[in-house]
Amino acid sequence: MHVRKGSTADVTVLVVAYRHAEYVLECLRSIKSQTVRPRKVIIADDHSPDNTTAIIEDFLADNPGFGELRRNCSNIGLNRTLNQNLATIDTTFMTYISADDIMLPDRIERHVNLMAAQRDA
Repeated sequence: MHVRKGSTADVTVLVVAYRHAEYVLECLRSIKSQTVRPRKVIIADDHSPDNTTAIIEDFLADNPGFGELRRNCSNIGLNRTLNQNLATIDTTFMTYISADDIMLPDRIERHVNLMAAQRDA
């Protein structure tokens, strides 16, 4: 399974956010700019007290179909947020990114091609 630029790969990007208002928009833009699009994007907000959620909601409103926001009802921490969302992923591959980070433009393309070539990865 080799993916090509401009295609969509069977991968979920799991973004975890907590108090990342200053960075989350750039993170989401970096995912949108991938040379290979992910099939799913899940943005899990761990009950941020700042305007992180509002920024995500605005981005999603401007980019219909980009992804799904899942907001925790209370702050449960990174590990629990990851685990509860990992349990719902149904794609062949997944990748995680913190909302205060960005993806290089070919990250998904390179990761999927590498994992597909290394079946035991």
